[in-house]
Amino acid sequence: MSKTLSALFIVMLSVMLQGCQSFTAQNTQKTNNLTTEAPAIAPKKDASIIIFNNSNQFLFGKKGTGKLNLIINNNEKYQLEIGQYIKIEAPHGPLKIQLKHTDLFDFDSLHQVNITKNAMYIEVFATMTSNGLTVTNKPDNFNSQYQITSN
Repeated sequence: MSKTLSALFIVMLSVMLQGCQSFTAQNTQKTNNLTTEAPAIAPKKDASIIIFNNSNQFLFGKKGTGKLNLIINNNEKYQLEIGQYIKIEAPHGPLKIQLKHTDLFDFDSLHQVNITKNAMYIEVFATMTSNGLTVTNKPDNFNSQYQITSN
């Protein structure tokens, strides 16, 4: 029995060592491949974008239905109450903005904005049947009417 256990132990040890050797060879090959490839370069953030929620306070403020959820380029998520804004950095070119709000139903809309300037203001708002978005100039009362969101 002792010889059987010893033989079994030797076989298991050699299988484990062979597996480690194979794993090390694969990792070395992967590491070598990584070092020869050029690193990915993040897109240059050329523009400062202010997105502000200008939903109608009378229609959407009391029930809280003017709260907008934003998804930017399918990954950055924000939530804006009426009178709040976010500031993001983005490269020039297309910017996808998905807007969502809930009233009696869930409203979801997708908008594409072409970023062409180094500073842009985008007004977003809830409507009775969807959401809206307008590229605009900085409103005259912006500093007194809007506050940056904490999220």
